[in-house]
Amino acid sequence: MIVAPPPGLDPSRRRTFRLRGAGPGSDEQTLSLLALRAVELARAVETGAVAPRWRRPGFGRAVDEIRAQLAPIELRATLVASFGREAARRSAVRGASADPLDLAYAVRWLELDPTGVRPLPAWIDWLPAEPG
Repeated sequence: MIVAPPPGLDPSRRRTFRLRGAGPGSDEQTLSLLALRAVELARAVETGAVAPRWRRPGFGRAVDEIRAQLAPIELRATLVASFGREAARRSAVRGASADPLDLAYAVRWLELDPTGVRPLPAWIDWLPAEPG
């Protein structure tokens, strides 16, 4: 990648940066984690065994906000790369207590099913908040 100098500096003073990958195997691990999240989510919704906090109004709004940001991503490989960058910033929570970020990525993963894109409803419609 070539980075142009700020305006007013000599253009011959360009710097070349090499972008390094995250290391061998990290993409496969990220893909596996994201696919696992999607399977856990689909299974929880199908069986009705969703975590109670998933039905809190604020939780659903957070998932839907993140999903809106992920909507332009059209390829699973791009989604995996994005998820990997997010995972590098924090530790992924495991299982049913997954946070809105993990769940939003899992929903987008399910939507980008290679056998055919399948749109899923908004989180607040899919898992409406429990009254009370």
